[in-house]
Amino acid sequence: LQHAGIEGFLENRKEVYAQADDEAAMWREFVERWWEAHGNQPVTVKELYNLCEEKELMTWVRGDHTERSQQCRLGRALKSARDRVIAGYRLRTAYAKNATGNRVNGYQLCEMPEHQESQDQVEIEPDGLDLAVPF
Repeated sequence: LQHAGIEGFLENRKEVYAQADDEAAMWREFVERWWEAHGNQPVTVKELYNLCEEKELMTWVRGDHTERSQQCRLGRALKSARDRVIAGYRLRTAYAKNATGNRVNGYQLCEMPEHQESQDQVEIEPDGLDLAVPF
């Protein structure tokens, strides 16, 4: 790229890597607290938002606007992380029950027993299409 006259390529790579490490740590803590609170039970975005509020998790993702805005931002982040393995758990879509008992779209963690992770490394990797996901 430099030969083509495009200057500055990868000059900010240290900052990008540092931000990626921070983001991976944020996801790891969130998923671990989620597992402690709900195990593999399907939960709604609102329930996960309440967990985030209680434990001060995912603040960077949720932002600082209204509660509804924060829930929407958390929901978008969860959707983008769907089917990824984070801290030894696969994040999947699943139907959950809301406060009135109606079935709504939600999320679930599935433990990955074969996942071997070191204390220094968090895996966030996409996996192939899983047709067993309900939606």
